[in-house]
Amino acid sequence: VDYAHNAASCQALLETARALGRARLVLAASAPGDRRDTDLDEIGRLCAQGADAVVFYEMTDRRGRAPGEVAGRMAAAAAAAGRNAETRLDAAAALLRAAELCNPADLLVLACASGAEDLASLAPQLQPMRPEEIAPVPLPVRRRVLVVDDNQDAADALAASLRSEGHEVHTAYDAAHALEMSERIHPEVVLLDVVMPQVTGYELARRLRAEPWGRDALLVAVTGWGRPDSEEDGAAVDLQLSKPVRAAALQEVFAAGARLAH
Repeated sequence: VDYAHNAASCQALLETARALGRARLVLAASAPGDRRDTDLDEIGRLCAQGADAVVFYEMTDRRGRAPGEVAGRMAAAAAAAGRNAETRLDAAAALLRAAELCNPADLLVLACASGAEDLASLAPQLQPMRPEEIAPVPLPVRRRVLVVDDNQDAADALAASLRSEGHEVHTAYDAAHALEMSERIHPEVVLLDVVMPQVTGYELARRLRAEPWGRDALLVAVTGWGRPDSEEDGAAVDLQLSKPVRAAALQEVFAAGARLAH
């Protein structure tokens, strides 16, 4: 089925499929990478609510998105809506997996875009494939993050950007508040402004690291001043980034953070 990759057409597709009256609806679906994150989230939610089993896949042209990003985001939205969806790297693998999930009385729907995938070439793919060819796409990394900056506007802006990427984000505007909040939430990642009144970001990092939960936290200094003034300051944090910091760059840091256990 060709659909327009928006919430309205997805809803119409699901309603039409349901009207056919088969026992279960098994859906393999994707969306192009140029869709907004909110659109991908909504399509993932609708698929979770309208289908009995869902396999999301990556389209051939990802439109600049990272491998697995689109399928992973839609699967995360489906999971938030109560449906554990699977992911595959391409339409052929998704169609194969969806067929495996089907019973004889079920309806299988492959939702894609006209011209984006060669549907006629997919039918021969319904044969055994090696496990590595249908390996799931990993979900995007989500972290519990604390942003510490005495510039409230800067802290709130960075926090909003990170929340849009799916992270759980908290803010603190001074060291005392940061220590209090850290004790409550045990953040996985702390982004520390270096130049703050009374207590510098480096000193705050040393205090956080001394806590039992802080040994495994990823502590990142964020500054407009360049390199640390001393080796002691540099050793207090795992990484130093220059302002302004992009959420996309931080996503790579979160995914690769050596101190993070998962």
